Amino acid sequence: EILVANVPYVPTGDIGLLPPEARDHEPLVTLDGGPDGLDVLRRVAAEAPAWLAPGGALLVETSERQAERAAGA
Repeated sequence: EILVANVPYVPTGDIGLLPPEARDHEPLVTLDGGPDGLDVLRRVAAEAPAWLAPGGALLVETSERQAERAAGA
């Protein structure tokens, strides 16, 4: 089975750097991933085993610069 999640992954300090079409029209809760952008992802990853069948996979969207740290979450 597969669990797909598009969790907030923008570091809090980077939200002001987003283009206006994202920053001004999306609720903050859908963008703000905490200080390093991985707060929500860590929570989802911690709970994913309870939702997945054995051998299942968790797929998430993240940024290229966070990919290595996200994989370790």
